[in-house]
Amino acid sequence: AQLFKKFLAELPEPLLTTVGYRKLAKLIVPTRHASDDEVTFFNQSCQNILRTLPTEYSELAHVVFAFLSCCVDQEPRTKMSLRNISICFAPILMREMYIPERPLSDN
Repeated sequence: AQLFKKFLAELPEPLLTTVGYRKLAKLIVPTRHASDDEVTFFNQSCQNILRTLPTEYSELAHVVFAFLSCCVDQEPRTKMSLRNISICFAPILMREMYIPERPLSDN
């Protein structure tokens, strides 16, 4: 898992890209008491954001999410629930990239 996380962390941009992260951050996650329409809107919005990813990131996201879904399916054996996997991988998959400040020169 550490090698997989390292690979994802070293991508030139996060898997869901900075732009995708900003769009996802604006969405309101439905609660257990959300209406079917609210859940549908949320799911469609997430799918639309994923469609805007560059092709290579979109294809990689498909593989990554399929793999993580298989991991969740193996929860009885691996003890990795959806929540646990989300906690481990969300900070790597979606984050805002910061441009480091340039050091002040003495000139």
